[in-house]
Amino acid sequence: MGRFERGLRLARASWEVLRGDAQLMWLPVVSTLAILVFATAILSPTFISGVRSTSRGTVYLLFAAVYFVSSLIATFFNAAVVAAASDRLSGGRGTAVDGMRTAWSRIDRIIAWAALSATVGLVLRGVEQRAGIFGAVVGRLAGVAWSVVTFLVVPILVFEPVGPIEAVKRSGLLFRSRWGEQLVGNGSISAAMIILAIPLALVCAVLATIAAPLAIAFGVLAFGVLMAAGSAMTAIFNAALYRYAVSGEVVGPFGADDLRGAFRRR
Repeated sequence: MGRFERGLRLARASWEVLRGDAQLMWLPVVSTLAILVFATAILSPTFISGVRSTSRGTVYLLFAAVYFVSSLIATFFNAAVVAAASDRLSGGRGTAVDGMRTAWSRIDRIIAWAALSATVGLVLRGVEQRAGIFGAVVGRLAGVAWSVVTFLVVPILVFEPVGPIEAVKRSGLLFRSRWGEQLVGNGSISAAMIILAIPLALVCAVLATIAAPLAIAFGVLAFGVLMAAGSAMTAIFNAALYRYAVSGEVVGPFGADDLRGAFRRR
């Protein structure tokens, strides 16, 4: 239960920061809506006319474009939350608008990182799908390693004058210097979100016995809010973890033990 308890504490600390400016939670909402609108606009004509009537190369190109733009949008809004949260953790009054301004001023780095991240993601997905069981295992392990090594890339792009390749190297260096080699996550906000999702799922199940539309409406709203809050809190944790990795500084309501134990050796 240590991982779940740590995740709950990290979620509580992140929530305290988020509560100071609930507008930050709208950034993941806007990000998700923008991705859905773009994906629908690009892919709908293909599905309406029929995937079989469209060349395979065109379909792959469309999905690659959606994957890249989705990565770009998500990274931009994530950077905005990180920037605003870092300011608040320093005692400032960073708002969602301030965060978006900062993210926009780094848009060239964000675009380059989105391209790199999307390319790696597509390659790993291809390895998982095309190389059988061996490829699935290798792809999954490589994906986990990539997610850990790049966990600090967004705050590095926001706060340091480096490009995406240098940011990946810098992120890996910070992890090795602070937590050591061969790391895996040992306490995440997602673990806390899973716990919080259980009672929501039970409520949906009860509502489904009364009226299915009511259960659907409640589920979309409740899980949408939960996902938005979880995304914002993860970005806030990201900002706090970056500060800790760089200087050992523990900021805001976060605890030193939780930040120190957020990753462990395999």
